[in-house]
Amino acid sequence: MTTTLETLNKDCLLMIFSYLSLKDLIMVEKVCEKFSDIVVYAVLPYEVKYQGILDLSCLAYLDINRKQVRRIYSKAKPMIHSLRFSGAHREPFPQFFIPIFRCKRSFTNLQHLYIENFDMSQENTCIYLARFSGNFKLKTLKLENCFLEDRLIAVILMYVTKLESLSLAFNPKIDGWCLRFCWDLKELNLTGCKLLKNVEFEQFCARNSTLKRLFIKGTKISLNLVQESLLELEELEVEYGRKLMELIGCFRIF
Repeated sequence: MTTTLETLNKDCLLMIFSYLSLKDLIMVEKVCEKFSDIVVYAVLPYEVKYQGILDLSCLAYLDINRKQVRRIYSKAKPMIHSLRFSGAHREPFPQFFIPIFRCKRSFTNLQHLYIENFDMSQENTCIYLARFSGNFKLKTLKLENCFLEDRLIAVILMYVTKLESLSLAFNPKIDGWCLRFCWDLKELNLTGCKLLKNVEFEQFCARNSTLKRLFIKGTKISLNLVQESLLELEELEVEYGRKLMELIGCFRIF
């Protein structure tokens, strides 16, 4: 009995395909639907296959063109629930990613979006991101060290209405006005946001009284305000050395 590639099971084909280069796998992917599905599984990183996390930052380093990248990753969309874009030193947000934001219903199960260390100060980029985010019921949104102002963050938050966790850490220009668009959050990270105003935070607390986790290291937020407004808080992070005796017994502090 003659054994051909077509008769081999998935595990055998995965082992064979593991010896091929990425460019060779792109060619194999076009042979038939069976090979296509197996190649996608072979190419995808561990984080996608087993954790549902796609780090798009790595795509720029793959030795294939963008069309081939999109072909492979388009098949993986149903298994992805987290997207991550990570830059370095606030470099401009790559135009390579913009077409992803223009795609409606691109990732059917997307729940978490992480963007960090990019310069997101261009209004058009934030508008694309806002419209993209509005297609999903995002639970987590992280925009850390992105050179954002309240106005641009507000544009994004107006499209995202089911958030449970929001991180705006290390955006030193925001004063908290954007928090007016947050309701019923469970977790908020404002680490390093030095211009935060207590009056804005007080209004936020009124709309998010069931907040469970708060990170305000590097801010001037009043701890008395936190204690009086957030009675269900379980975790709080502030600088070492601040007066915390009034909070002992009320919160678990890290």
